Amino acid sequence: MLMRNVRWGWIVIGAFVAELLGIAVLMCIRVLHGYGPFSLEPLSAIGGAAFLAELFFVFALFGWWVARGAHGLVFLNGLLVGIAAVLIYEAAIHGSGQSIPLSVAYLVAHVVKVAGGGVGGWLVMRRRKSSGALLGAA
Repeated sequence: MLMRNVRWGWIVIGAFVAELLGIAVLMCIRVLHGYGPFSLEPLSAIGGAAFLAELFFVFALFGWWVARGAHGLVFLNGLLVGIAAVLIYEAAIHGSGQSIPLSVAYLVAHVVKVAGGGVGGWLVMRRRKSSGALLGAA
């Protein structure tokens, strides 16, 4: 019964589009740093921070987008956007045969995706609670 409130199709679509947008912005950050868009050179500390900030905002936006259409479990819907994106990314990397060494930055990027999606869902949940309280007071 509760799983009916999870918008699986929209979660996967939101995660996929957010992941593509995150990669596109990463390419732009690389170009601004003087690298090619597909370069694997590490970013500077400022570039890395900019990338993590944009990841957070992109996933918060898509977590919000998916969660606002949910009738229940809005926080979970937003959180699942980030989790689905991590799974999509890992499946794509392992499916391509590439090997990315695990590093702290790599794991932090995944945590930021999940946190961003969760914040998007939390924003919807908070807004609904505040508007519900206002409607109940009237």
